Amino acid sequence: MSRTCWTLAVERMSKRFRCITFDPRGIGRSLLRPTATCELDDHADDLMLVCEAADALDAHIVGHELGGRIATMAVRQHPQIAQTVTIVGWWGAARIEEATGELAKFRQAASLILQDLGSFPVLRNLVAWSYRRVPEPHRTKLFDEYSQVDARVAYTTAAAASDPASAVAFDEAIAKLAMPVLLIQGGEDREAAREGLRGLFQRLEHVDFATIHGSGPLPMLEHPQAFARTLSQFILEHGAR
Repeated sequence: MSRTCWTLAVERMSKRFRCITFDPRGIGRSLLRPTATCELDDHADDLMLVCEAADALDAHIVGHELGGRIATMAVRQHPQIAQTVTIVGWWGAARIEEATGELAKFRQAASLILQDLGSFPVLRNLVAWSYRRVPEPHRTKLFDEYSQVDARVAYTTAAAASDPASAVAFDEAIAKLAMPVLLIQGGEDREAAREGLRGLFQRLEHVDFATIHGSGPLPMLEHPQAFARTLSQFILEHGAR
């Protein structure tokens, strides 16, 4: 998703912190050059470059679902960019098993249609259901941005999200991070996502765990006040600058 998903949380957190958000390549205002690739490694490199360009090294990195995997990859490769890492929601091996049917439909649509993905009825319904708790006008904006996403980005992202080996590597990479990690789950998010985050929390020693009660998969938009308070407390506990 675009940086729209962080709007309400940033409105609250920017009173105390410098907040930097960006649209991933091929999404929102970030165009994808004809020769550019959009693998997860590319997105991880982009995150590192954004930190460098904004003079935000040693930052507090936050990623949502697949963005959490990208954040973890970036920090593993460039640990100097992060004081802490926060992962909102989870897309690991167990969730891939739960979502196999949905992802198969997504990949099929992306490969066959390649344009106007939002017009595909199954995908439109899935996305609308995911965004149902998001307040307007953010819900409509997220949906509009989804329907206009670059087709190469959509297909590559779906392929990456459905790769079990990559998901397992992500879970293992979190355990190797040297900085504090916060896992945030929505209390009403899917069971596989909740259990996946709890499983990570139980295996790791340097991880904090927080639940935003009453929230689904987008707690930063569904309950931005509780989300901002939870994230702010974590950042302040670990030497915010």
